[in-house]
Amino acid sequence: MTLVLVLMLAVPTQSLAAVQFNDVTDRTQNGILEKLVAEGLVSGTSAKTFTPNRKVTRGEMAVFLNRAFDLKAVRPAGTFKDVPKTHKYYSAIQSLYRADIINGADGKFMPNNPVTREQIAIVFTRLLNLKVEQTTKFKDVPKTHVSNMFVGALVAKGITSGYTDGTFKPKTHVTRMQFSTFLYRSL
Repeated sequence: MTLVLVLMLAVPTQSLAAVQFNDVTDRTQNGILEKLVAEGLVSGTSAKTFTPNRKVTRGEMAVFLNRAFDLKAVRPAGTFKDVPKTHKYYSAIQSLYRADIINGADGKFMPNNPVTREQIAIVFTRLLNLKVEQTTKFKDVPKTHVSNMFVGALVAKGITSGYTDGTFKPKTHVTRMQFSTFLYRSL
């Protein structure tokens, strides 16, 4: 009996938290997802798929960030014309708003719109209370670009490195895998 117990402990077994999505073949990406899924921060679109290239909406971003961070309210709730109290993401969006992470535009939050890389830079800079820093790392984010200082903050913190062609692609929509990578690097 003791020998069996010793052998069971010595043989590596797959952790209950281990995750293997059929549509994510990169080892590093699977490691990121394993950690985030184990902590309950993200989930697959099914038991075996993650759908890594699907775009993340602004509403989904709010939910993921609420799961990952303890947000402190610093202002009263706001009103967004397109996010009634009955909206499925209302609480998550209000938590980000009350924590002064997001503001929306023209009285709207646009929860069903895909989130862009520059919006992610702004949100994560505010969320992590990072010092804004100018960057010259990306040829498509000049010093005069509206999000340059926020992108620079993420570069300085090691949260983003951009694309191999020397770009950041600020207007590009963020995929589920990219968002997961931003989230993983920010924890």
